[in-house]
Amino acid sequence: MPNELTTPWADREELRQLLLTARESCTRDFLLIALLGLNGLRASEAIGAAVPDLGASGGHRTLRVTRKGSKAGIVPLALPVVAAVDDFLEGREAGPLIARLNRAGAVAEPFLGISRQAVYDRVQKLAREAGVNPALSPHSLRRSFVTISLQDGVPLHLVQDAVGHSSPHTTMLYNRNRHNLDSNPTFKLAEGLLEGVS
Repeated sequence: MPNELTTPWADREELRQLLLTARESCTRDFLLIALLGLNGLRASEAIGAAVPDLGASGGHRTLRVTRKGSKAGIVPLALPVVAAVDDFLEGREAGPLIARLNRAGAVAEPFLGISRQAVYDRVQKLAREAGVNPALSPHSLRRSFVTISLQDGVPLHLVQDAVGHSSPHTTMLYNRNRHNLDSNPTFKLAEGLLEGVS
């Protein structure tokens, strides 16, 4: 695991800019950034997913991924991501979900996936184009998913489950906001107990 104290991350606005830039680039880039930043997937999980791994459950479109330790996981896809999947597949029923593109920007045949290095290079290129931290990596987007989710009040156990961590301690290591004094519970407690006291 990369050093969690030094791994850069994208805040909400930076992640938004990165997603918008990826959408302008091409559907495949948007799909890649969305899986990393909106689903918190590891790069290996995103590039290891194949078209037959798409499914549905409980009224949601889903993606089956292989987690660390060869554990199976199911992640729901947000509606804009579902639209990108449908657009990118154009009826394709086989091959990797994140497929290589040819020079014309269409899915190359035979269907081949992209490498981890290609994922890293795409994230950095898109970050530069978006005007956000060019040192962002695929792992940075996973860390951003955890931090922003916890900032939004999503319970720790749900974030832990979403990213496939076996321990909440690991999930908290990803949280770049954990040392932010503004979120210290002392302020909420004082507000509730000392309301109206000067």
